[in-house]
Amino acid sequence: MNERARRKILPLNPTAKRSPKPITEQTAIELPYWLLANTLNPSELATLKEYSCFIGWFAGRPTGDTLGADLYYNHFDRWLYSHRGNFVLCSSLLEPVS
Repeated sequence: MNERARRKILPLNPTAKRSPKPITEQTAIELPYWLLANTLNPSELATLKEYSCFIGWFAGRPTGDTLGADLYYNHFDRWLYSHRGNFVLCSSLLEPVS
């Protein structure tokens, strides 16, 4: 096999740096109280204020090798880091959708 043909079948360099791709499909929803009541233990639930709110974030993976995304929120025009979100292949529903 000549050198030119051999170079074409070598694997890509796994250490090569690539720019992250933006997430183009995403949505955020307010999680219903019943989900919190069925997920948190009673002592955690008791610490919530009546004005507390939790959100769920759903997004499509921009590339096949994307592992996650850093989530930020806007607090009075200051973007603050919240946590790292991971992508999963599927999710489970706790109740039927009607």
